[in-house]
Amino acid sequence: MKILYYIYQLIIFLPIFLVATILTALTTIIGCTLGGSRVWGYWPGRIWSWLTCRLLLLPVKVEGRSNLNPKASYVFVANHQGAMDIFLIYGFLHRNFKWMMKKSLK
Repeated sequence: MKILYYIYQLIIFLPIFLVATILTALTTIIGCTLGGSRVWGYWPGRIWSWLTCRLLLLPVKVEGRSNLNPKASYVFVANHQGAMDIFLIYGFLHRNFKWMMKKSLK
C-alpha cells in the first residue's frame, strides 16, 4: 500500500503541487503589487497550504480553534515534529499571522 502512495505522490501530487505553487506565487506577487497585501499575502498561501494537505490525503482534525478570540493576539509556534507543521498552521488555523525566524537562519 505504501508503494501506491509513493506512486500517487510522484505521478499525481507532484505535478499539481508544482503548478499550484507557481500559481500561488504569481497570484501573491501580482496581488500585492496592485495593492491589498493584507488579502493577497494571506489567502493564496492559505488555499495553497490547505490544498497541499488535502492532495497528500492527510487526515486533519482541528480542535479548539473556536476558543481563539478574533480580537486578541497570539503566538503560534511550530515545534517541527513533522514536515507539514507550516502547511497545517497556515491552511487550517484560519488566522492571518506574521512569520518570524531566528536571526541565525537569515
